Amino acid sequence: MIKELFWQNKLKAILIFGAVLLFVNINQIYACDIKFSVQGEQKELYEVGDEVILTLIVKYTHRVCPEGIDKTQYETNGIKILQGTKWKEFKPGLWGRKLKVEVTGNKEGKISVAAIRTCEKEGGFGSITLEAKPIVEPEKVETPKDIKKSDSSDKTNET
Repeated sequence: MIKELFWQNKLKAILIFGAVLLFVNINQIYACDIKFSVQGEQKELYEVGDEVILTLIVKYTHRVCPEGIDKTQYETNGIKILQGTKWKEFKPGLWGRKLKVEVTGNKEGKISVAAIRTCEKEGGFGSITLEAKPIVEPEKVETPKDIKKSDSSDKTNET
């Protein structure tokens, strides 16, 4: 009976310890918390050529980051970054800047920009996805010149 109580308590302790570790690890997947937002009113559907101002906020979850804030990298899909303000530190570990972007569009109609930070403390990742009018590529229509070229090339292949 004493042996059973010992193992039950040990099992409970292991489960509680595991849950605490899991909770801590989930909350600190990234060392930087990165958030984007649209400045002003956000459209439901953007079109090619639209210019948008994005606000980017980076919060270090560790007190000190070995990588400077200027090491932040960007990946875009259907968006071109035109310019950005300098980074501003609002308080220790809380940085922000604005990005002026232009919609270039894509076939899917989902455009995005992502900020990526890489360091020994797991780095960080944040992105924003917006809806845009999909780009439809025109179907290629054969012109009489194209037809004549293909007819003449067929004849040369026959000989």
